[in-house]
Amino acid sequence: MAVRNVNTVLLRMAALALLLSLVSVINIGTASADTSDIKINEVESTSTWLVSGPAVNEDWLELYNKGTTPVDISGLKLLDNDNKNTKYSIPAGTILAPGAYLAITEAAFKFGLGSSDAARLFAANGTTVLDTYTWTTHATTTYGRCPNGTGSFVTTLSPTKGTANKCPVLPPAVVPELPFGVLSAAALTMLAIAAAWVMRSRNQGLPA
Repeated sequence: MAVRNVNTVLLRMAALALLLSLVSVINIGTASADTSDIKINEVESTSTWLVSGPAVNEDWLELYNKGTTPVDISGLKLLDNDNKNTKYSIPAGTILAPGAYLAITEAAFKFGLGSSDAARLFAANGTTVLDTYTWTTHATTTYGRCPNGTGSFVTTLSPTKGTANKCPVLPPAVVPELPFGVLSAAALTMLAIAAAWVMRSRNQGLPA
């Protein structure tokens, strides 16, 4: 009887361990397979921006994970607007953590970014476009999403390679207001019209 109970307990423990391992695999697969949260976040095409000292003579692209789980971006492809160039493939084992940035330089992707160009991010199959941004002139700094990962591209205040974009602060919207005197005159006019209508209705025996 005791042996049977021990065997039952062992079988249940083995089943539980198998179930937990399966759940773990499912969770990891879901977290690392979703590439929809990976966005082109910043583009440097100027190649002569003075940060401090010598000019930075290299174009680069920045990717950003706007999601809440790590994403395996191995094999994703990058390309400019020229299909004759060879797509750059992100190395195997590259995991982008949630809220993390990855800057990839011209030395890696082997093609320059022109004054009228595009940055395109493809799935591992090399044909499905995951994200893209096109510009028609060099930015004085860089083009970046504001807010990071979700907003539209704007000219940033300065390059922020591998960190959060420095977004320009937009002035608050100004709602035009009519002068108080104009509002008062309009209100008095409406009151006068309403009073005249009431008096006319009463004099003619009409309901006010």
